[in-house]
Amino acid sequence: MKTIILWGGALGFGLAGAAGLAAERPLDLVIRDAAIACLAGAWLFRWWWMQLERALTDSIEIRRQEAAKAAEAEDSQNETPTHAGDALSARRSPANPAMARANPAAPPASRL
Repeated sequence: MKTIILWGGALGFGLAGAAGLAAERPLDLVIRDAAIACLAGAWLFRWWWMQLERALTDSIEIRRQEAAKAAEAEDSQNETPTHAGDALSARRSPANPAMARANPAAPPASRL
């Protein structure tokens, strides 16, 4: 932020000073106007930088929310398969013996 304020002040001072000297005004008025322009330039650059930061943080937050929604949608798609047998066989893989059952095709209610 300091750098932006310094750049704004230097630019305001330089532009007002150059314009005053080009207009052949007295040096004391040129310096006074350049000092005022320095303050105005620093304030304007600070305001502009704050607006830019706010826009960037808003866009990052929006992208994070969209990514979270996309991940939730992908998880919900993976949890609700088109065929129930596919999901059961995928969960009862040899890598997951806790989900293994004697008859994987039979629904849980028919085992009772």
